[in-house]
Parts: sequence; structure tokens; C-alpha cells
Amino acid sequence: GPEYALLNRVYSRARKYHAIDDSSPPSILIYFGGADNANLTGRVVSVLQKAQFTHILVTVVISRQSYYYANVKNQLKGSNNFRLLSDLPDLSSVIANSSLAIGAGGTTTWERLCLGVFTLVITLAENQDESARCLHDLGLIDWIGKDNEFDEHRLANAVTAYFKDDKKNALRQSLMSHVDGKGAERVASVFLNPAHKLLTSRRANATDSELLYSWVNDAIVRNNSLNQAVIDWGD
Repeated sequence: GPEYALLNRVYSRARKYHAIDDSSPPSILIYFGGADNANLTGRVVSVLQKAQFTHILVTVVISRQSYYYANVKNQLKGSNNFRLLSDLPDLSSVIANSSLAIGAGGTTTWERLCLGVFTLVITLAENQDESARCLHDLGLIDWIGKDNEFDEHRLANAVTAYFKDDKKNALRQSLMSHVDGKGAERVASVFLNPAHKLLTSRRANATDSELLYSWVNDAIVRNNSLNQAVIDWGD
């Protein structure tokens, strides 16, 4: 479950310094991972550049290696309520200082929950759909569809509805109660506990090469990578 989410320890530490509450100016974080091959970043930016959202501070995080980085940078020219960040060591600070996030349904989902930031999720791959559906049903995210179902009106309505909600502080506490950032410690304690005979660990060795090679060239992995070309065995 979520209590076993494997997060960098910076997220459990950042919980102590979460600075956002209902009195804070509205702010939104946009982040769709390293590749964002569907350019959801740019499409979401287009929605938030509409007149009804100009009072919201929007932070856009996208890798400089992204195919769409230059497009997004150019798109933001003249939009004074937007700021563009790239290639951060981690997202803990920008998440913790955001009222709302818009992003995909991958690992960053658990980071946002850990820091109490509600997210409007657009899933990028089938392996994100089931967890997004479950979290949506629990009220921990708002899953507004898959990338090929992008609906700018639904997104705009969801943003408006969130900032009209007068129970955001209670929601933040609920999100943080599901993921405390200590999942890695719990997993490690299971592997290191001699009482657990069914789980063992070992160092990777040369005999694992073919398995790792098949993982790195999995179609979903390649599709969501900055460089989508198949990796040669010699590399």
C-alpha cells in the first residue's frame, strides 16, 4: 500500500516545512516527468494562460532535454504569473510550496501525497490507470483522464472547483496521512529482518544482464524516455 511508497528521504524531511495553507496565494505546479512526449505540459499551460487564472502563480518544471522544452519556454514569454524551472535535484521544495499540482500518475504521485498537495492527474500510460482510479475513488487525487482524452474544459473546471473548496487544509492533512515518506525504511526492515524467510536479497551480477536489458527496452519504458531509441546490447 501507500505506506510502502519508496521515496527519497528529502520528502519526509520536507513535511516539517510545508508552507502552504488556505491563507496562501493560489499556486499551481505543472510537472509531467522527464520526457512528456505528449506535450501535456504545453497543453496545460495553454489552459492556465486564460484570463480567469492570471491571479495564480504557476510553476512549470520540464527537463531541458525534453523535445518540447523550447516550445514551452517560448509559450511562457509574456506570462508574468508563470515561472519555468528545469533539471532540479528533486521536487520537494516546489511541491511543498504549491497549493495544487497538475501532473501524471507515476512516482511523483506519492511525493505529492507525502507533502499534502492535491493533484489533477492525467495518466500517461496504462500502468498508471489502476492506481489513479483507486486514488481518485479515495478522494486523494482527481483523475481527469488519460493523455489521449485531454479535455481543456474539464481541466479548467477542476482548477476552479479546487480553489473554491473551503476544506483544503483538512484535505492536505488527509493526503499526508496516507504517505509519510518512510516507505523505504519499512521495505528495508522487511528485507533485513531475519524472521522473514520468504524474502531474500542479493547483489546483481552478470547473469542478470539479459533481464535488465529486457526491462530497459520495454516498449513502455522506451516510450516514456527522453531518448526513445532501443538501446543496443553493446551500449
